[in-house]
Amino acid sequence: MRQKLKGILAAEKVPAIMVTHDLRDAIALGDRICLMEQGKIVICGDADTILQKGQHPFIDQFFIGTCKKEKDYTL
Repeated sequence: MRQKLKGILAAEKVPAIMVTHDLRDAIALGDRICLMEQGKIVICGDADTILQKGQHPFIDQFFIGTCKKEKDYTL
C-alpha cells in the first residue's frame, strides 16, 4: 500500500500532508518529516536526518531502534 500511495503522489505531483503514528509510513512516504512531542515539533528533515542517533532524546528512545536496525523504512 505504501508503494501504491507513493506512486500516486509522485505521478500527480501534488503536495500532501500525512499525519501518522507509524514512523515507518512517514519515512517511506515523506520527503520531509516532522516529529512532534507533546504538541510541539522537535525535529524536521529527511529520513537520514531523522534517524541519526542523538537528534533528540524522545526520538532515540522510541523510534531509532525500530526503523534503523532493519532498514525497513524503505518499504
